[in-house]
Formats: sequence, C-alpha cells, structure tokens
Amino acid sequence: MGLINNKLALLMGTTVAITSTLLTNTKVKADTDANSSSKEVTVQNDNQSTNSINTQKVTLQNQSTKNEDSSVDTKSVVSNTETSNDQSSTDEANVTSTTAQNSVESSSTNSYADTSKTLQVSDVSRQNVNESTQALTMSRRMKASVKLVSQSYKTGWVNTNNNWSYYQQGKKVTGWLQGGNDWYYFDQNGKMATSWLQGGNDWYYFNPTSGRMQKNWLQGGNDWYYFNPVSGHMQTKWLKNNNKWYYLNPTSGRMQKGWLQGGNDWYYFDRASGDMKTSWLQGGNDWYYFNPTSGRMQKNWLQGGNDWYYFNSSSGRMQKGWLDEKGDWYYFKNNGMMATGYYNGYLFSNSGKWISNFTLTGLGAKDFISQIGEVAKIVADEYGIYASMMIAQAGLESGWGSSMLSQQAHNLFGVKWSGKGNYVTMPTLEYYGGAYHTVNAPFAAYNTYYESLVGYATMIKTRFPKSTKSYSPTYQDAARNLRNGIYGTYATDPEYASKLISVINTYGLYKYDI
Repeated sequence: MGLINNKLALLMGTTVAITSTLLTNTKVKADTDANSSSKEVTVQNDNQSTNSINTQKVTLQNQSTKNEDSSVDTKSVVSNTETSNDQSSTDEANVTSTTAQNSVESSSTNSYADTSKTLQVSDVSRQNVNESTQALTMSRRMKASVKLVSQSYKTGWVNTNNNWSYYQQGKKVTGWLQGGNDWYYFDQNGKMATSWLQGGNDWYYFNPTSGRMQKNWLQGGNDWYYFNPVSGHMQTKWLKNNNKWYYLNPTSGRMQKGWLQGGNDWYYFDRASGDMKTSWLQGGNDWYYFNPTSGRMQKNWLQGGNDWYYFNSSSGRMQKGWLDEKGDWYYFKNNGMMATGYYNGYLFSNSGKWISNFTLTGLGAKDFISQIGEVAKIVADEYGIYASMMIAQAGLESGWGSSMLSQQAHNLFGVKWSGKGNYVTMPTLEYYGGAYHTVNAPFAAYNTYYESLVGYATMIKTRFPKSTKSYSPTYQDAARNLRNGIYGTYATDPEYASKLISVINTYGLYKYDI
C-alpha cells in the first residue's frame, strides 16, 4: 500500500509538472502571436519630380527592434515546446506503463477504490497528451504564418537600371496599361515604352520621361505631328482641327508646310501654323487664290462679286495687263480686276473683250441693235446718259446703219460739223416753214463707229444736259428734253421725241439702261 501511494504521488507530481509546462508554453506562444500581429504592410507613394510618374513602393515595417527580438524568442520557445511535448509524451507513457503493471500485481490485495484512482490518473495523462499535441500544431501554424508575412512581393512602379516597369501581384505588366486618363505600354520584358512604337499599321509616341502616350499635337524639332486624342495613333493625310485643315505626310506623319500637289490640283499650307490657305495669298510680287471650301488653287476665270479675275492655267498666278484668250483680248488692272467699258483709252465690253473697232455688217433694226447695243451701253454708262435713247437715235438717224453718212463717215447720229476735225458735206432733209426741204450741210466725219458714239455722248452731256440721267428721271423725259438744248433743238421734226420713245418700246431698248 505504501508502494502504491509512493508511485501515485510520483505520478501526480509528473502530471502537475507536465501541466505547468504546457500552461507556460501556451502563454509564451500567445505573447508571441500578439507580437507577430503588430507587423503591418504599408504602401507609400513617392512623387518622382524628375519623371512625373507616381512610384509605389511596398515595405514591410516592424514596430521596433524589440518586436524583432521577440519574434526570434518566439521561434526558440516553439522549438522548446516541441521538445518538451515530446519528452512529456515519453514520460507519460512510462508512467502509464508502470501504473498498469503495479495495478496488475496488486489486484488481489488492493481495494476497488485504489484501482479506480489509478484509472483516473491514466485519464488525466491522456488529456495532457492531447493538449500537448494541440499546442504543437498551433506552434507550427504560427511559424508558417510568420514565414508568409516575411516573404513580401513587388507591386506598382519599379525602376531598374533607369528602366521603368509596373508590377501587379508580384508580376511585371506587359502590353497596354491605363492609369487614370493616361495610357502606357510595356514590351514583352515589362520595360515601359518611352519613344516611337509601331502597332500594326499605326504609330504611337510615348513621352521619354513620363512614358505617357502622346495625344493631340507634338513638336519634334521643326516638325509637327498629330495624335488621335482618344486612340493615340498618329494621324496621316487630311486632318480637320478647330475648323482648319491640315495635311500630314502619309508615311512620316509630318505636318505639311508650303506647296502641296494633289493630282492636278495645288494646295498651300502656312509655313508657320500649317493650316491650309482658303483665300488670297501673296507670294513675292504675285497673287494666288485658293477655294474657300476645298482649298484648291484657282486657275482660269474667277468671279468675285461684280468683278472678274484670271489666273494662269498652269502656275495659278493672277493675271495683270493684257491677256490673249482664244483670240480675244482682255485687260486686267494692277489689282487683278478685269477692265470693262472705257479704260486707259481703250473700249472693253461688259464681258471684258477689247473693242478695237466694230462694223455694222447687217441691215435691219435687229442686226443693228445686236451689234451696237453692248458698246452703246458702255459709252452711255461712262457719260451718264440713257443707252436706250442713244441706240434709238442711232437707228433713226442712220436708217439702221444703211445711210451714206454712216457708211462713209461713221456718223450714226447726223451730228453737224462743229468747225473742228474732219467733216463731209451731205444732203439732208430740214424742216422749216411748215415743210421738209433738202439741203447740203457739213457733217462730222469719224474714223470709227466707236468715235461716233463718244462724240454723241459728249454732245448730249455738254449741249443737252437736261437729257442726262442726272436731270431726267426716265428715258421718256430725256427724249422730250432734246428740244431744250443750250443752243436749240436737236432735231427740227416736231414728232422726233415720240418716234424715239416708240422705237425704244418696240425693241425693248430700255434693258440697256439697267
């Protein structure tokens, strides 16, 4: 019985020791977990002023040197715990075996109560072994957790040997990467693009410092390029930007400056801004004109308001001076406007053709009017008189160009000789004493029909001012006022004004007054 009690006391002492060790180790492990949990991952953003790229660095910060030491101690405690647990398991097994042997040897003499106590001690030992195993498992998990935290991976921007890369979950990004409103590109090795890049048939450009994909205008030396503001690909050929047109070389993408030929057409782009010309352009002493819509250089005829211009069919230069166009002569002033009417001693039709001398080749009112009408209007407009009255008088006085005076002396109006210049003597009918009489009278002789028209206009303006447009509001009034000349009446025929008005209305000559 004493032997059993001694063994029982020994067994209980061992159990207490094992329990104390487990509780101590468990407390140390808990403290270690608390220290380990104080470690945290912090992401810092460093602004790189040199390259304008936000660089992200991932660092693992420790609270203090004390925590690092505690981590080392924890590893030591865990090791001791494993050793202690193994030793405790062995001791418990030995104790349990000894107890079982003593129990068998004393079964005949020991009481049921003593045997019951021995079984209770054995159950306590098993419980202690299970707790030790659980502590060991928890220690191993803690070590794995500490190892995982200590192995951090790269993320964000990383510069290696002046080459930038971007990491996501520890891996380098390749291909396209969007950052806010900006785009970046990384090659197959994860290196960020910082210059020209060809993608298929398109070209892109990335800032040499920041790596951002270029958008809109870019200046490279003396050249300009344009990149789509959305896709970033380099623009080629025609571009409309801010309501202005530009042309970018189909191969290099360089903005066009100066002259550009497209097929049979020419265009001009400002040498500074590059925008296409759409109006007048002076080049040296020459002028050019470009269509306001298409920008094509003007060739041949151009109407601007009521004026006409002519541009060389090859060079596009604006015409000045005389021009022979298919056998007809035209004259253009220094400002490029085509001359019409009477200019610098020459007579030009409304279409600009030079009238050197016109002849009346046909007989009859209609042929006469068609040949003299345009020239009569030119002269009448210059002197401020009615062209309708001029044509009607020329027709009546010359018998529509068939009279001897008109054919021999180019005198269409029966103008008497004034004592100056050439003259011819011709028979004529005069009305006086209530009857017509044939008399010989001197008449002015002209070299051309044009001179005859100018002589008539000069006479109306100086001797019959009441028949000018500035005095008579209508051609009817002008015809009637021919009786009220400064030196008398224009014709002795009392029905003269009525006849003129009738001719004007019959042939619609008033259209020449417009």
